[in-house]
Amino acid sequence: MSDKSKSKKLTSIHKKVLSRKRKIESKYAKSRIIYNRPLAELEDSNNLNTISRLAASGTSYAYRRAWEISNEIILVVDGKVIRQVKGKKPEVIEDLNPRKVTKGATLSLQIAK
Repeated sequence: MSDKSKSKKLTSIHKKVLSRKRKIESKYAKSRIIYNRPLAELEDSNNLNTISRLAASGTSYAYRRAWEISNEIILVVDGKVIRQVKGKKPEVIEDLNPRKVTKGATLSLQIAK
C-alpha cells in the first residue's frame, strides 16, 4: 500500500469517527447545559427547570431502554397498574384507590417494647 492510499484511508476513518462523535453530542445536547454546574447549585436555585429536564430525559431514556430489552413492562399511571406486553394491548391489572383523609381525624400510634 502506498503512503497516499494509507493517508486517504486514515482520513476516511477519522471522518467516520468525528461524524459519530458529533451525532452522539447532538443527541445529548440538552443535557450538555449542566456539565459545568454543580448539582447542589442547581438544587438551591429557584429555577428547577434544568433538574426537571434532566430527570425527564433520564426517565424517558430508562423507559425506552426497558421497552427495547424486555418483553413486559408494568407501569402505574393515574392510579392504575398497567401491564404492557409487546404485541398486545395494555392490560389494567389493578386500580389503586387514593387514600382518603378526613379533616380533624387523628391516628394514635403505639410503640411496641
